[in-house]
Amino acid sequence: MDLHPDLGNALSSVTYSTSRGILLTKMQGTALQNFVLPIINPNKLLHSND
Repeated sequence: MDLHPDLGNALSSVTYSTSRGILLTKMQGTALQNFVLPIINPNKLLHSND
């Protein structure tokens, strides 16, 4: 299935940002509490398998 590039960019951006927030919250009080996913360009998520 092909997505319009703008939709793919928006979806990957929201998904990645949400994942960062969930991991940050869920890892509080654990050995991984200082682990943070880096901020990245969402276009790299879409084109990482090219």
